[in-house]
Amino acid sequence: MDSGVKRLCWAWLAAAWTLTIGLCPLGAQETPEQTFDALITEAMVRAPLEHLAADAFNGRLAGTDDMARAAAYVAGQFKEMSLQPAGADGGFLQAFSQGRRDVDRDKTSLALTLPGSEPCSLRLDKTFVPFRFSAQGALDAEVVFVGYGITAPEHGYDDYAGLDVKGKVVLIMRYEPSEKDAESPFKGLEHTQHATFEAKAANAEKHGAAGVLLFTGPHYHEDQRDELYGYHAAARRESVDVPVLQLVRPEAEKLFTVCGKELAKVQAGIDEKNSPQSWAMAGVRAKATVVFRRTQTRMRNVVAVLPGADEVLSRQVVVVGAHLDHIGARSADPDKPDQDVVFNGADDNASGVAAVLAMARAMTQGGVKPRRTIVFVAFDGEEIGLFGSRHYVAHPVRPLEKTAAMVNLDMVGRLRSDTLMVLGVGSGAGLKDTVDRAVAGLGLKVLYGQSAMAPADSMSFAMRRVPALFFHTGLHLDYHRVSDEASKINYPGLARVARAAARTVLAIADADEAPKYTATAMQQRARGARGPMLGVSALPGDAGGLAVRQVVPGSGAEKAGVRPGDVLVTVDGKAVVSVPDLAEMIAGHKVGDKVKVVLRRDGAEQTLEVTLGARAAQD
Repeated sequence: MDSGVKRLCWAWLAAAWTLTIGLCPLGAQETPEQTFDALITEAMVRAPLEHLAADAFNGRLAGTDDMARAAAYVAGQFKEMSLQPAGADGGFLQAFSQGRRDVDRDKTSLALTLPGSEPCSLRLDKTFVPFRFSAQGALDAEVVFVGYGITAPEHGYDDYAGLDVKGKVVLIMRYEPSEKDAESPFKGLEHTQHATFEAKAANAEKHGAAGVLLFTGPHYHEDQRDELYGYHAAARRESVDVPVLQLVRPEAEKLFTVCGKELAKVQAGIDEKNSPQSWAMAGVRAKATVVFRRTQTRMRNVVAVLPGADEVLSRQVVVVGAHLDHIGARSADPDKPDQDVVFNGADDNASGVAAVLAMARAMTQGGVKPRRTIVFVAFDGEEIGLFGSRHYVAHPVRPLEKTAAMVNLDMVGRLRSDTLMVLGVGSGAGLKDTVDRAVAGLGLKVLYGQSAMAPADSMSFAMRRVPALFFHTGLHLDYHRVSDEASKINYPGLARVARAAARTVLAIADADEAPKYTATAMQQRARGARGPMLGVSALPGDAGGLAVRQVVPGSGAEKAGVRPGDVLVTVDGKAVVSVPDLAEMIAGHKVGDKVKVVLRRDGAEQTLEVTLGARAAQD
């Protein structure tokens, strides 16, 4: 899944959910369900996942030979199942070219100058890397250390207090003060949104900084590999107007040493007292240039068809998809031969592809004869812009008006507490009831999201008025890290999710009527209308809910007392976990309506009444 935080992330995800537990007894299951339960086993999902998440595929970066080999493997699996090819020239591959934004390696540079020394150039991908959300441009300025780069008035904490960083480059540590301390006002064991890359960069820009250098401090991370996430992390597109780069810790430590300070002691001092220690690093300068270039990348979806058995309904299709690509690997450092450099993407999204392959194999081996045709797709280019699904909806196997629904599986390998998330049930009439029946007897707790507009391949279909579901088992700390390994997958849980998805797909394929597309409140609102606004910017929290990143000055949220760092739990009694669903809740109201917001602050819940304001009209 894409980022930011895909973290958005997701960037990344956000929703209001309804909790349902399947309680139907196993004896009530019909033959297809029994077939799926018998055939979709842990072994069936483990084999393709471990194969695709192996180092040999080098992280399956879109447009690379590694991704081409992964696509060939999936095509081979489809051929082995005797599915019909639906790509070009009688094969399974649907090839296309796509422009993308890459670092210009010849023009991107960073040099640090210490007092009395000549500038020292750092090595791209070895000791520094720009973030994907960075602005392009050049800088040459003095460096100011600003601790964690956080301004959090709700905690009485400000790393920028008393400093003038206008036109300067700020050096910032990742994470938050006392991040492993359960008593920390920043939640300690949980990260708040102040810890995100983009939040730190946006705060630096707000204070007038000319650029940002981020690095990982040693406190709490002594034994952690000093990974350069940079270009593989966070947003796909520029989201700030200043260059933002990541340094390896040894290069940052040199700057402290020349200033007569020890980095570990400085960080420990901040953490112990939750008290900023920021200062201008006299004589230290940073000179950087960040340049991106547009390239044409050859990509390919893998498309296979299981023909429908009904003479009339077989002209319609149900699309089942998962993205195959991930974010590749960083350059190996000859000085660190044992360093893990491959972003294997076991959960993101070898898990989804493994589930799709298991569903297809169970249907073919079990002799399942769906009334509607089922199209299986492994999408390329999701991580860099949903390119594969966007290409498919522009060049579908059958016309989109003949597409009954789309079911997307993305990051379904970390089932925890038996909880499965299914977004998009509001995009088609009766979809929630369909999933309810499909999960019966599987022991799954389903968290439902109405909106199909989460940043995943299902969104490409929903935007073309196709009902779309998105199966997901949640974000985790290994998201877009080299630690997203096959060894961390919950294989029995993945098999259960695949069974639930297979039952859902077959139920849609066999229904007398296709689910009628349902426009959401946001989509029904005319473009340019001054819709209602809660007045917060938020991202999914690590422990559920939506963590408030910013509160709009003068908004109803600010007037009601909502603060950055709060976690939205419910709005008018409906649980909040996803940004698209929160937007849907608000879009269903009028300007001036009052909504009851339950939020979590410092471990305790509070209830506030917020009067919705007017959103600025769009051009």
